[in-house]
Amino acid sequence: MDSDEIREREQERLLEGRELYSDDTGKPRLRRSVAAYLDALGTKEAVQTTTTQACNGR
Repeated sequence: MDSDEIREREQERLLEGRELYSDDTGKPRLRRSVAAYLDALGTKEAVQTTTTQACNGR
């Protein structure tokens, strides 16, 4: 796949995403959405440990 094809596919993906939140005329439309944050890398625990160590002078 050459760079033009890659660019074209990325543009199509962007437009598909925009269509989810626009009406037939292209005006923005609010829709109910759900966002989820998954802490698969353990970032939350790492930040808490780092903060605790910094506060304790370690």
